[in-house]
Amino acid sequence: MLSLLRTKLLSSPRLLHQAPIFSLMDSSCGSERLITLAQQLRLYKAPSTPLDEIEEQRIEEAAGKVVSQVGFQESATPVAKDPERFRPKRAAVLVCIFEGDAGDFRVILTKRSARLSTHSGEVSLPGGKADEGDKDDGETATREAKEEIGLDPSLVNVVTVLEPFLSKHLLRVVPVIGILKDKKAFEPNPNPAEVEAVFDAPLEMFLKDENRMVEEREWMGEKYLLHFFDYETGSKKFLIWGLTAGILIRAASVVYQRSPAFVEQNPKFKFPKGMCSNNMDDKSQELIYLAERLRSYKPSSSLVNSTQQKPLPLVENARNPLSKESSSIQEPTRLKRAAVLVCIFQGNDGDLRVILTKRSSTLSSHPGDVALPGGKREEGDADDVETALREAKEEIGLEPSLVDVVTVLEPIWTKVGVPVVPVVGILFDKKAFNPAPNANEVESIFDVPLEMFLKDENRRAEERQWTGDTYLLHFFDFQSGSQRYVIWALTAGIMISVASLHLRRVGPTNKYWVTDICNRRLKEPTGQKSKLDMVEKSQKLISLAQRLRLYKPPQSPNTAIKRLYAVSPDARKKRAAVLVCIFEGNDGDLRVILTRRSSTLSSHAGEVSLPGGKREEGDVDDAGTALREAKEEIGLDPSLVDVVAVLEPYLTKLGVTVIPVVGILFDKKAFTPAPNADEVESVFDVPLEMFLKDENRRALEMRVKGEKFLSHATETCRRRYKMSERKKEEETIGQKSKSVMVEKSQKLISLAQRLRLYKPQSANNAIKRLYAVSPDARKKRAAVLVCIFEGNNGDLRVILTRRSSTLSSHAGEVSLPGGKREEGDADDAGTALREAKEEIGLDPSLVDVVAVLESYLTQHGVTVVPVVGILFDKKAFTPAPNAEEVESVFDVPLEIFLEDENRRAVDAQLMGEKFLCHYFEYQAGSNRYVIWAITAAILITAASLVHKRPPAFLERRPSFWNGIAETEISKL
Repeated sequence: MLSLLRTKLLSSPRLLHQAPIFSLMDSSCGSERLITLAQQLRLYKAPSTPLDEIEEQRIEEAAGKVVSQVGFQESATPVAKDPERFRPKRAAVLVCIFEGDAGDFRVILTKRSARLSTHSGEVSLPGGKADEGDKDDGETATREAKEEIGLDPSLVNVVTVLEPFLSKHLLRVVPVIGILKDKKAFEPNPNPAEVEAVFDAPLEMFLKDENRMVEEREWMGEKYLLHFFDYETGSKKFLIWGLTAGILIRAASVVYQRSPAFVEQNPKFKFPKGMCSNNMDDKSQELIYLAERLRSYKPSSSLVNSTQQKPLPLVENARNPLSKESSSIQEPTRLKRAAVLVCIFQGNDGDLRVILTKRSSTLSSHPGDVALPGGKREEGDADDVETALREAKEEIGLEPSLVDVVTVLEPIWTKVGVPVVPVVGILFDKKAFNPAPNANEVESIFDVPLEMFLKDENRRAEERQWTGDTYLLHFFDFQSGSQRYVIWALTAGIMISVASLHLRRVGPTNKYWVTDICNRRLKEPTGQKSKLDMVEKSQKLISLAQRLRLYKPPQSPNTAIKRLYAVSPDARKKRAAVLVCIFEGNDGDLRVILTRRSSTLSSHAGEVSLPGGKREEGDVDDAGTALREAKEEIGLDPSLVDVVAVLEPYLTKLGVTVIPVVGILFDKKAFTPAPNADEVESVFDVPLEMFLKDENRRALEMRVKGEKFLSHATETCRRRYKMSERKKEEETIGQKSKSVMVEKSQKLISLAQRLRLYKPQSANNAIKRLYAVSPDARKKRAAVLVCIFEGNNGDLRVILTRRSSTLSSHAGEVSLPGGKREEGDADDAGTALREAKEEIGLDPSLVDVVAVLESYLTQHGVTVVPVVGILFDKKAFTPAPNAEEVESVFDVPLEIFLEDENRRAVDAQLMGEKFLCHYFEYQAGSNRYVIWAITAAILITAASLVHKRPPAFLERRPSFWNGIAETEISKL
């Protein structure tokens, strides 16, 4: 489908306007190498479209959908029927390539001005939106390059355009590749209103895995990888990411005619049907983007779904601030519930705005206050959405059919114990709404820009106290004509939450915000800017903070914590939080603050730890616990710390859940350590990066309830162990783990890093149906170990076994080490490692498990899970085959399962379906092996993943899983 759109876009004058007329004078490109590159790029054509994608495109067109990739090449846009139905805004960027002094190809980049309202301070390619007078994308790109950096278009020879990219704001960006024949003739002249700096970077770096970071993101329900490239030139450091990185990866792949040395994982997104509405204009695209992103938002799982009729119980202390002393009012308020409508539309200037009301001065409660349309739930309301829409119609005459409800937020508790549920809706057609305020309830209706609730302008705060807690109450002043409005209290809190959710950044003072009645803990004196706001923030820390705010820990605790909570509800009270406080050192490195505990303490005396401790009754949340403890232990003022993320919980041996809270200390000089002598002996800091290096590190192999793990607890090496039992035993082996002592191959390290990012598809429908009908079918589960190591010739090899001829099933056949899951196995990896040890004597501590592949369902109804592990030290493994199960142990090059040599295929049939059964012949000395059936299928998949290419033959995989599932179901 992706390639079909590329073909359409490059061939259709409606989509690409007019293709730019490229010069055929090769000499205009300068050096011989640039001339060759220009000739190569002029021949560039979008990849051809497979037949199955053509059929998929036909279906998409019939459904009237638009499919695209955000920050990646557009994949499909059906325009054949009515191209005017959806016309995204258009832009072009210039990928300007020249030859550097070292003979490498380099590309010109800019750092955007810090004064710009969007993407300020970020790295981008020269370019911008198309003007009406631009005849094509080439002219747009070169015109913008001249305006931004003073690049004369006559110096640039435009040679091709790449596939358009679609930004998250639905802006279609066309990369235009141009050759700068004479770099010396170009004198950068940046426009200070738009560009802060002009620099160049080697194009090939965008194909390498060096100086690259990756983050998994999710948008519109699709997961994808976002790439970050660090680049340093002179004393300046730049971070290239997002759309710009995506374009440069593609451009480098085209120029160097090879794929990147890492997994891209480009997603496909389906846009809402509202996009294709006949009355849509260009301004609605921002609303479409907002609607689709908000639909994927899920309120906290700790709260009852706001669309259910059952009222919220008053037991969630983190969200319900009513104290135990207030129990007298709990029962009467249990059935009370309200909902408000946050109705968003697009203003004339393209900004997102929200509808508010000024309450009538004759009302008995909150007269004359600003509020969102809404009210209490009535008996006939089906859910919170219906409550909000009904109230909005009654109060301001807003027809429910005009509002597209996209999400509900967490309930916010009022002081009288009523949960208020914010319902977010999109008003696509503002002109269709004629305000009709109910005079008994509403004095006036007005709208405000949503973004104002994230700014510190026209905002003031007052210190308040309630139920023993001190908090700040925010007031936003807004002027509309001659009318002045003050938006405050609950309404202001809701608006801050919605604005933060949409724009993905925190509130006005860049602090940690909470959505309960307190809204935020007190961190600064009333009416003053916090210390955090006054300090000149490091760009590196700002980028880090922005990135960490997007981090989301797994939605649910790990299995061990779940089991502990299920067995012992009181275990939830055993909760603690620690502060991972990061700052920038004098050398520009990121450092973290640590403490050495006092030698007089009864537990962990003299040990190094993060500031933190157990939750106390007055703590609003885990961040509050961590900040309070840090202040008590080392004198760190909470107002200096910007809390940006919360990591996955850890469970200690004593059953305490520990939550790591990550905070940024922008002004290290403002922090003077004042250790509490009763708890802390000393305060110090260390470089954060040292915890990813193997220097100055040793690992102790430990055992808890018979399961081994490494005490440095890095995610790649430790083994999961059960924590739900009370009694634990521990033994320390005073030597380095075998897997740590070996000098690891760089090739295997890169492979391991790449495979850890791999995520298998969820269980196929057949397995899901079988599990749904028969829970016992889950017990028929097995795992095999695909153990990869580096051979003497540098090739990647995999360990296989020949089964004993005395076995009752599959006697004498080749297989991967593995077997059925047993009751004590923690997971599939545990099964595979245990079986490998039993069958061939492979010590689990030698294997680094990096991935799990898609499950297979055998014809006997057994689910087989392939587990991929890396054996860094092959010499440490001495095969010891169990004679009862294994006749011999051998290894083969993994790549043979992608080649057509020594392979034959036999047509097979099962349950009425034909497929190919592959047989691979392998000779090792005088021994001849035949690898076939499910073992061959697993190794074809593993080899394709490892070597990043499909096999050189037709697989024709079977799809008779449904038949197998039906057979198993019929046996029940």
